[in-house]
Amino acid sequence: MPTLQPDGSWDAVIAGPVSIDEILEAREALELLASLPDRQRADLILLVAGFSYVEIAELTGGRTYTNVNKHIAKARARVRLARLGHTADERRSGRI
Repeated sequence: MPTLQPDGSWDAVIAGPVSIDEILEAREALELLASLPDRQRADLILLVAGFSYVEIAELTGGRTYTNVNKHIAKARARVRLARLGHTADERRSGRI
């Protein structure tokens, strides 16, 4: 549990506005990732983890490079659209 610092400050205990924004962005990204269809989510996670398309194909049941490419392209498109929609919603609400 956070406690008051020896010098009497709460600086290490209270998060600054930047860290709160980063936490919210990370949470939104995780929610978006969780909303992807299973295959798209798995392929995108493996890509971010550093695996090549060929390695992803082998790791996920001997699929083809083309099949992996298709699912990653669809995942990226969904993420892009969701981010664009989120930004538009923020503009409409005056948050940006």
